[in-house]
Amino acid sequence: MEEENIPTPPEGPRYTQEEFLAIVNEQLIKDCKLDACIDKYLMSAKNEMDKKNKQDYYRRPTPGFDEDSTCQDLKKQLLDDIKHHVPEYFANEQDMALDNTGSKLRQRIDSRWRKWTSSPQKLETENGDFNKKLVQILSENRLRQISVQRDTGASEGPSSLQDGAFTEVCRQLRKLVEGENSSASFACGGTIPIGKDDNEHNSSCAPVNLFWKTGEDTQAQKLVLPLTDTQESNASLLQRLVDDCSPATFGRGDQDVLDPSYRMAGKLDTDKFASNFHPADFGILENVEQILLPSIRTDLENYLQFRKITAHLYKLNVYSGPSGLFRKHVDTPRSQNQIGSLVVCLPCEFKGGRLLVRHDGQEVDFDWASASTSTVQWAAFYSDCEHEIETVTEGHRITLTYNLHVTEAVGLSLLPNPVIDPKSLPLYEYVKGILENPAVLKEGGVLGFFCSYAYPHTAKYANEALPRSLKGSDLVLYSVFKSLGIFVKVVPVLELGGLYVPNDPQLGISGKTEKGQGYIRTFETNYEARKNLEKFRKLGYMESYLGYSGPPQRTGLELEYQDIGATLSDWDDIDRHWKTILLGRQVNGLSELEEVPGDYDDYHDYNEKPTGTRVGTRLHPYFTSDIGGEDMSEIEVEGVWPFYHLPGIIWLTEPKREEMAFTHLTYGNEASLDTRYSCAAIVAVIPPWNERMNERGNVPEQASSGEAEGSGSKRRKRAAGK
Repeated sequence: MEEENIPTPPEGPRYTQEEFLAIVNEQLIKDCKLDACIDKYLMSAKNEMDKKNKQDYYRRPTPGFDEDSTCQDLKKQLLDDIKHHVPEYFANEQDMALDNTGSKLRQRIDSRWRKWTSSPQKLETENGDFNKKLVQILSENRLRQISVQRDTGASEGPSSLQDGAFTEVCRQLRKLVEGENSSASFACGGTIPIGKDDNEHNSSCAPVNLFWKTGEDTQAQKLVLPLTDTQESNASLLQRLVDDCSPATFGRGDQDVLDPSYRMAGKLDTDKFASNFHPADFGILENVEQILLPSIRTDLENYLQFRKITAHLYKLNVYSGPSGLFRKHVDTPRSQNQIGSLVVCLPCEFKGGRLLVRHDGQEVDFDWASASTSTVQWAAFYSDCEHEIETVTEGHRITLTYNLHVTEAVGLSLLPNPVIDPKSLPLYEYVKGILENPAVLKEGGVLGFFCSYAYPHTAKYANEALPRSLKGSDLVLYSVFKSLGIFVKVVPVLELGGLYVPNDPQLGISGKTEKGQGYIRTFETNYEARKNLEKFRKLGYMESYLGYSGPPQRTGLELEYQDIGATLSDWDDIDRHWKTILLGRQVNGLSELEEVPGDYDDYHDYNEKPTGTRVGTRLHPYFTSDIGGEDMSEIEVEGVWPFYHLPGIIWLTEPKREEMAFTHLTYGNEASLDTRYSCAAIVAVIPPWNERMNERGNVPEQASSGEAEGSGSKRRKRAAGK
């Protein structure tokens, strides 16, 4: 179609931008209602025909329109539903004729069925209480926002407060969450002096006995630390221990690598040595539980259950002067329940050898050299912390390394002797204040927080591990919402061209990680759709060609859509279903028209940006797929990684910890692989004001009756030991 053949009225555009958006939104709602009526028919007809044919009906023609089926009652119900929900959609009865393959309704039904068969998972998503509540709140808010735009030409956020006041509420909540994150400990440590062997007190430790045996030994060797220049505690025996150690390797992916320039140390495996030192004898594990695995007390059933830490001895390591060291690395967890490591430094004199542990720009320095002759010193930290051992310049730095695992006591529903009460936390009081304010999120809303710590949320066991393996500030945040009776869940969020969520300048959210991966860039070519929308705004009508010749025919507004993400399967409830369709529906060309307004003839490809958040329907395990192309389409992504497209989530923190979501083939001049990434996030569904209050007008401090389900820079897997 040549632009110059269609003159522009001299008085300027037919509609202002506000009027144009109002018309588009009105048509958008009508189309969603019509498609919801059609979906109800298609699902009912499909189920009826499946019973008769006992086969997958997705492989057959549109239900009710092949030679073997009629579905007359369902067809009549379809026409009744359309007349009830969109009575003025079709101009005449001919447009609604179901026996005419060329009628507008019949073409719409066939088109809808083709979308189903190309992506059947869109309509067969498993529903859970959390997912239902999440989609319900966001779809109602989406409709409310569109209705306001349609009526007034203005936009409205999810709160009844003035925009500035609500933004300040969100900023303050973000500040408290980030403060909780910065104050939450990712490492802890302590010192135990060497003293008498006193079983009544664990404030001091008896001298440490080490026993080891190599393949050539007929009996075990024994060394007592600290050295006392006796038969079992002398420099000669110490050197024998050092000499009997084998070179220590480190993990790189699935391989053990020996590189003395990266790690210079000796090691003994657990089948080669034993010791009389046990961390549990000195309250070390209780301290670690209190600081790294805080127990959260609520007045209700504790959905997190009672969690304990156990320590499993992993290695004995010796770093000797003048060159013992271990450069910066992040440990590889050895099991799904491992959350960290415990390093115990035995009493043996050395210099240098500081242990530096880092997380989110913070660093903890464990400098053990000055007290190395007379104390046992220890440090514990999370598995995703970067750490290093600086060069040991003199002596021998001898350590026992333990893997820390989280366990759950069977049959305990309430936490005994709680350490932390969420009611004492500033975050708890602020969130409770939000829930008690009828002007904040009066109609409900959804708050999103990306996890501060890395979790293997793309592992096969992720749905069992989360939320129970949450730690630090993530555990506090999850527990505060849970203790206030709020639906909360750990979910995966998929990036789109490196952006996880829409940019929000008011809250300072960029939607991307600080150190991103090499992302797949996605481009949409909606040039014709954009030009048609622009033409309608200028002229008040569209034009289409019937065949390949003759003058164009004027039509009303006809929108092209992209339905993104899965849809909850409430097919028999049309009022609910059309709102969920609205949630994932984008008008082709509209974003481009708003971002690049006016005549821009050279504009063709649009670098697609997220208009909502792509939230996985569950925690999907990582996989590889042979489906793909030069640019993997959204339909192809939905087929392998089902997700909801959710505009309207209020994101208060930036994405942080990435994991590989899936890898797929790409086809260009040569075949290659591309990877999409996801981050774990905590999502809280805030109900409307009238649901937040109980009969006495107080915030109901009880866990919701729904699911207590759980889950990203990419986890680095470089080293396994210390």
